[in-house]
Amino acid sequence: MNIFIQARMSSSRFPGKMLAPLNGIPLVKHIVSALSQVSEIDHVVVLTSVEQSDDPLAYYLEKEGYSVFRGDLNNVFFRFQQALKAYPCDSFVRICGDSPIISTALVQYMVCLAQDKGCDFLSNVYHQKFPKGQSIEIVVSDIFMGIDAQALTSEQREHVMPYFYDHAEQYNVCFPDCTSNDRALNTCVDTVEDLKNIAAGDIVYHFKEDTIIC
Repeated sequence: MNIFIQARMSSSRFPGKMLAPLNGIPLVKHIVSALSQVSEIDHVVVLTSVEQSDDPLAYYLEKEGYSVFRGDLNNVFFRFQQALKAYPCDSFVRICGDSPIISTALVQYMVCLAQDKGCDFLSNVYHQKFPKGQSIEIVVSDIFMGIDAQALTSEQREHVMPYFYDHAEQYNVCFPDCTSNDRALNTCVDTVEDLKNIAAGDIVYHFKEDTIIC
């Protein structure tokens, strides 16, 4: 299993945020370092675009010795398919790059759950109970590769996983729920203010396994 981190520098609300310093360390390094602690993972790869705006991000990642793959900016679904050819795996985890304090314990739990239940597609996003910035989606690679990226809607191409929500009846889907509704807690970085709040230690999320409903 691989972890693919979707990232770009051209965010309209916070341009360049992937290299913005969080406690003196670029945002993207926090994410890669955290996810590298998850066991049963072969590769942690940052998936960015071939656009010039993402050159600084790719350069930084390569300089730090991290794995990076570059593909289409807008057809992100196709970017993931191309990344799977470069980094083959049985299944992969999709994480958004704006999640600097994602819980490695939560990711680990979802990875084990997907494997134990034989899920074609797992998502903790469906019930919208987990905090923003703790979103985890896992899909079987062969299933993902079997979809024609050019035939998808613009939303499905850009946001990668909507196709599986739209066609959930066709797959063995796993949508774990949570007894505690932490959706109001924002642990992702969409704006400079979000970054300041996390840096100040005002935003904290502690994953509790006994709150999960499978």
